[in-house]
Amino acid sequence: ISCNRLIGCVIAFIYYLLIVLPHEQVGLAVVYLFKTKSRLFYQNTMMISGVLLLVILVAYLIPKIIGHPYRKRILTGMAITLGLMMASFKLLLVHNVEIIHFAQYFSLCLFIYPLVRNLNRTFIISTLAGFFDELYQYLILAPQRTDYFDFNDIFLNELGAALGVLFLFAIGFSTINRPKWYHASEFFVFAAIFLTLVIMYSIGEFSYLMPNDGTSPVFVLIKKEYPGFFTVISHLDVRFHVLKPLPGSLLIACTAIFYTLLFGSQRKKAD
Repeated sequence: ISCNRLIGCVIAFIYYLLIVLPHEQVGLAVVYLFKTKSRLFYQNTMMISGVLLLVILVAYLIPKIIGHPYRKRILTGMAITLGLMMASFKLLLVHNVEIIHFAQYFSLCLFIYPLVRNLNRTFIISTLAGFFDELYQYLILAPQRTDYFDFNDIFLNELGAALGVLFLFAIGFSTINRPKWYHASEFFVFAAIFLTLVIMYSIGEFSYLMPNDGTSPVFVLIKKEYPGFFTVISHLDVRFHVLKPLPGSLLIACTAIFYTLLFGSQRKKAD
């Protein structure tokens, strides 16, 4: 991929479309596959599958990490990432099949890195891709079936990207290209997002809550508020925490700062 940038971009974009576009088809396939099984069986199967894959990944990486010059930083990153993933099972997942977010954005990093050859940029671009994935679902795919912009899933996507870059870091890939921040494409994407939201807010098409005056802005972060820390779906016997926009944004931003500092550690003395 790194030998031909254009072909690499096309392959990465096609893979990204395969993540974003078939959401409903994947959901229907999972329902069909488990239609004769209980919800408990379905939830446990997804959880066990995810934990097993993580165990295999960690077992593969341990010998590589032991001899790595930045092993302490990688081990710290792995411990925190795996801890956050385990916490997500208890707090943020409605259905355990949502662990697919980790796998999708882990894999996306493997396509992005050869194009930028920079660990931090790979992480940031993959996390941005996760943001646009959720934006597509919220505004285009299912606007009538969603009550809030899903910061939960953006955070899950971010953790998948973090694990992907930790994997690349551990097996020997490093930051080769270090462009100035104002030369990086993601900087212009962040600026475009910010300016778009400011313009939409100024013309009444972006709102934190659904207005009470009968208007319907294009982008409303929360259409329906759920009281309490946990949201409960009684007929599914499930409860989960919905990240509100402010704490969700802070969590995602703080997590991003942590990982960018971690992946930028190659400028410092080895462990």
